[in-house]
Amino acid sequence: MTISRKIAQSVFYLLTLAILLGRAVTQVVSHDENQFIAAGQMIAHQGWLPYRDFPYTHMPYGAFLYALSASLSPYQYLAARFLGTLTWMGCVLLMAMIFRQIASRKPSGSEAPVSWAYLLGEFALILVFLYHPISSYVLGAALNHSFSTFFSLLAFLFFLSAVTKRIPFRTGAFWSGLCVSIAACVRLNYASLVITLLILWALYFLTVEHLGLTKWFLPFLGGVSIAALPALVLFVLSPSHFYYGNLV
Repeated sequence: MTISRKIAQSVFYLLTLAILLGRAVTQVVSHDENQFIAAGQMIAHQGWLPYRDFPYTHMPYGAFLYALSASLSPYQYLAARFLGTLTWMGCVLLMAMIFRQIASRKPSGSEAPVSWAYLLGEFALILVFLYHPISSYVLGAALNHSFSTFFSLLAFLFFLSAVTKRIPFRTGAFWSGLCVSIAACVRLNYASLVITLLILWALYFLTVEHLGLTKWFLPFLGGVSIAALPALVLFVLSPSHFYYGNLV
């Protein structure tokens, strides 16, 4: 990649970060933010657990992530929004990486295209995401969409890296299962992506590789199960509150 294109990429993503930070400090307060920030505060400062010690109406992992921001700064609301900003920036970079892998259509070790047309396509993808009406609502607020989206994109990147032979199949299957399971344990409606990725893996091996289940299904299932274990523990500690908070 030429120096001019590297500079253009760097400037674009610095501006993207500035846009996300600007939204974080100017977005009006959402009535939904309190449930996530307060849950993080109770975990960080009282050592309480969701469902067992206080009501929580989502899957639990987002609360633990906001406990991290609550423990790092006395300005906990602002810290929670900054954590969301960094996570959304991670989503943007993951989308760019996925775009590069799909656009390159080349096996492991090959460079993605670096033409100006390619860069403009990458930038356009990110701008559509940044200025979509739904994105405009969630990108600045301290909600749990950011974490679920980040881990979902990471799960798909592991799938894509495996089927393009950049990483071994078992590695890709395990980490894609683990990441998509984390996404589901942050926000329940992302659980549908577990089925989606399972279908993608199955279709690939049925139509392309024709390999056994140990190459992909067992590692994928292992990743999903390991990531879901903490949520299962919280369910066992308070099954009725877990059920009410997530399903009722």
